[in-house]
Amino acid sequence: WWPSQDGRWLAYALSANNADESTLHTLEVDTGKVSTVDEIPGARYARPHWLPDGSGFYYTRWPLDASIPIDQRPGHTAIYLHLRGAPYTRDALVFPATGDPTLFISPSLSQDGRFLFVHRYRGWTRNDVLVRDLQREEKFRTLVEGVDAHFFVEAWKGRFYVLTDLDAPRWRVMVANPGSELIPHWRELVPQDPQAVLDDVEVV
Repeated sequence: WWPSQDGRWLAYALSANNADESTLHTLEVDTGKVSTVDEIPGARYARPHWLPDGSGFYYTRWPLDASIPIDQRPGHTAIYLHLRGAPYTRDALVFPATGDPTLFISPSLSQDGRFLFVHRYRGWTRNDVLVRDLQREEKFRTLVEGVDAHFFVEAWKGRFYVLTDLDAPRWRVMVANPGSELIPHWRELVPQDPQAVLDDVEVV
């Protein structure tokens, strides 16, 4: 389940009979009313990221086409923007399917709604990150690609805060400017601890 920033709306996934397949639903928190329009199938890996005003969210949807084998469907998964009150068939395609079943894609959105990130996972050992400035750019550009490490990005006040295990098996936090795709130009903010593992970082 994923609440909107103001707590007014909730998106949640239900899996009938404990199935792997899930359907996204939304409800209004104050009334508990469940929308009969905002129902999205193919939400197995959805993880919605709400727009700041709660009018909709970015999410991942994979096809329900029975002719596509289950192990091939990740390659047909795409990222969409859903607006509340509209059927999912009208959702705008934001990032197309990769065509590669070994890749998993997932969106994340900065709290101010300016930067949209796409995390492209290559197995369990590394991921690429693409970013789009929704105020200025029409296309995604690569922030990091082909590096044997994990990168999880939070954007705040014109800076990217990157939780990574690059050269830091117990993880550390780096800071990058939005225009910097070169890791050597990033600045270390929280160094790797000599013993403890850094599990997570979040802007609050």
